[in-house]
Amino acid sequence: TTVRAMALVRNRYLVVLDRVDTPVTERRRHTWRLHGYAGLSNGGVFTLDATPQVARWERDLAGVDVYLAAADTDTASPLALGEPVYNGEALAPHVDRIDGLKEHKVLDGVITARAPVFAAVAVPYRVGASAGDADAPLTVTRVALDSGPAEDGGVAGWLVAYDGQVDLILARAPDGPTSITLVTGEQIDFDGVWAIVTLSGDRPLAVLARGTT
Repeated sequence: TTVRAMALVRNRYLVVLDRVDTPVTERRRHTWRLHGYAGLSNGGVFTLDATPQVARWERDLAGVDVYLAAADTDTASPLALGEPVYNGEALAPHVDRIDGLKEHKVLDGVITARAPVFAAVAVPYRVGASAGDADAPLTVTRVALDSGPAEDGGVAGWLVAYDGQVDLILARAPDGPTSITLVTGEQIDFDGVWAIVTLSGDRPLAVLARGTT
């Protein structure tokens, strides 16, 4: 089964956190899929960037950046972003009926692991907005630990900067660490599955799911 948590943070960006719960002990291929209203016959632009693992759907007036990370303590291959094969007009998974029968681009995040967690941050923006505008694209960076990439230690996460605040988004694998130290020196102790906490700024917030501290 997959357990999902969602949060609209600061009324500006959406966080989607998923955890796979399974009694299966061997590694398997897991795919995190997202559809967006752009690309193919719907028009607009769709792009993928392996660093820092972000997909962008953009139309004339607005777009959305979706950052995706995944982690497990038993991983055979790291998360890779890609697209499902496009099999032609009016066929799944690209077909939609939002404005007649058309097609759109689809993101697949694939990881080979036992029971991974996924952390996605979706940031909408206005096309043409200047840096510093409230509706401009945000700065989102992957979490790095002093011991190396967070994903290698069973933690997936992002740092989101917005309006003078820096929020930390974390998803912890079932047997992941309960204490981590960021490469910037901050120590984070939590026993939950998911956490959202402000690292800097004058409007702090803290959210913990499926944990006590």
